[in-house]
Amino acid sequence: MTKIDDIFANETLYAARYNEAGDNELKRLQNLWTNPIEVHSFVKKNGGSLLSRYSIAELSKMIFKEAEEIDNILTELKNDPTKKINDFFVPLNDGDSELIPLGKKKGKIINGLTFLRLYAIKIEDNCYLITGGAIKMTKKMGGSGDDTDRERGRLDIWRTDLHKSGVKCKEDFFEFIKKQNEDIGE
Repeated sequence: MTKIDDIFANETLYAARYNEAGDNELKRLQNLWTNPIEVHSFVKKNGGSLLSRYSIAELSKMIFKEAEEIDNILTELKNDPTKKINDFFVPLNDGDSELIPLGKKKGKIINGLTFLRLYAIKIEDNCYLITGGAIKMTKKMGGSGDDTDRERGRLDIWRTDLHKSGVKCKEDFFEFIKKQNEDIGE
């Protein structure tokens, strides 16, 4: 069974915590993206054509810097009530409408060459559920040996489950969380 953790106390950001992981997805990814051994190994295995332009050490350093920047952005969003989490998450696919109910989103740094993605379902304006994330070293999502295929699957499963449970707004989502926690016995 999956649990949903409240990341920000202001009812804007949540993260899934899967049975196989002790941490919620945001914490798990932050730990992964700042682990030198894991990042070095991933870049070495999945760097592809980027390794003709950058060394493994350079790419790893770029990923560490980006992870720190994402953490800073999320901290700012949490602490500054004038900032909106909508500004961080964009539609997963180019051309997707912002109006799609339970839309699939990605959180990423906008400027420059970026690799890190947080994947989320938009419950409503300024309310998101992080379902996972990945280091994405190719233009397209999936098929490159990275984790994006699994993450796309998680997004689809969450979207379907939320839809089947009648989640259309924050209040429905809070009821969904409450029911899930009752089922787990918390």
